[in-house]
Amino acid sequence: MGSRGPLRNAQEQGAGHRDHSLAVLRQGGRITTTPRAPADLDAKHRRAWRTYWESPVARVAIAVDLPAIRRLFELYQQRDEALKALKAGLLVRGSVSAKQLRPNPAVDIVTKLEGVILRLENEIGVTPMARARLGIALERFVEDMAAQDEVAVLDRYRDLASSG
Repeated sequence: MGSRGPLRNAQEQGAGHRDHSLAVLRQGGRITTTPRAPADLDAKHRRAWRTYWESPVARVAIAVDLPAIRRLFELYQQRDEALKALKAGLLVRGSVSAKQLRPNPAVDIVTKLEGVILRLENEIGVTPMARARLGIALERFVEDMAAQDEVAVLDRYRDLASSG
């Protein structure tokens, strides 16, 4: 008994447990066609953009998600450009003294971009683990979208994942 009354148990507090209730969103801003890729994307990243929008994962995206998805693909391209700079090596000659080696600044850029990319991928549900955390079961989403024009985060996903 606490000074202000009975203490709640861990189950009541939800300690260490996620809310697995079903969330249903009406698709007001549903994206039904492949949006135009950002203008500065190269051919490789335009193909990746089309691949994303042709995938079942994109079917849960709504118009409000588009800026984050665009940013993700722009970051992919920036990372690839920074990786090209890494081909010069992890160490580069200094600008003051050509004899002095220093860490390639591209290492820091790539590391920072990877962190931002990973966060966006997790928020958007691009990776298998991100989809599991978000409670997205792709096959069920495709069926639900076709039948009801809704986006559902499945309550049963936890049970399906633990029984598989």
